[in-house]
Amino acid sequence: MSVNYRWYVKHAFSLQAVDVIRKSGIASSPGMPGIDGYEVRTLDEAEIPELMEFHDSRCIRWSNVFTREEVGTRLASGHPCFCVWCREDLAGFVWFAPCSIFSPDLHCEFAMEDRSVMIYNGFVAPEHRGRNVFPLLMNESFRELAKLGYTRVYGFVRHRNFPSKRALAKHHFQTFGIVLYGFVMGCYFFLPLIRQSAGVRVRLCSSPLHRWQEFFHKRLVREEPVQ
Repeated sequence: MSVNYRWYVKHAFSLQAVDVIRKSGIASSPGMPGIDGYEVRTLDEAEIPELMEFHDSRCIRWSNVFTREEVGTRLASGHPCFCVWCREDLAGFVWFAPCSIFSPDLHCEFAMEDRSVMIYNGFVAPEHRGRNVFPLLMNESFRELAKLGYTRVYGFVRHRNFPSKRALAKHHFQTFGIVLYGFVMGCYFFLPLIRQSAGVRVRLCSSPLHRWQEFFHKRLVREEPVQ
């Protein structure tokens, strides 16, 4: 059996960062000309099978971002999903979470002030990129969110994900905080550097020892005698 040395090095010591960003005044977001053949609309339940087929076949690098059951839970919880269609074929989507959202990668929860949402899980298929499809999807999403009464959009993006940061900067997202996280000898550390007046709070939702707990749990399960 091969040994994943990178996994051990990562948990011995690693330091990563995400930028916390926001866009205010979405009601004043300027419109943009439509793109021939493309349409943006809010996902409804009848379109979930098409979303899942697109997700399972196109979002391969993300490795199962969401399941069919999670889509139902998101919609029932008031998470709007906006989809861009190219002549009735799905070309991309983006999700928004009102009030709060849990990040499994960071082991934390982001809680926002009223009339705010968090953008997450945005994706446009590669063959539709370079045609202003993502800007169209974002602008139409902001216009619909404004109609629903939302005034501010938050987000978080990996500090070194420069393509995503450039794309979001075009929509006037600004960085106002950073979250540092990683491991030291298997212990998880988490340090949010965000002003209290920023309108968003971040709360760690797991024990700093969660990796050690998982490790010993697996060892105990493995060593249990077979009845």
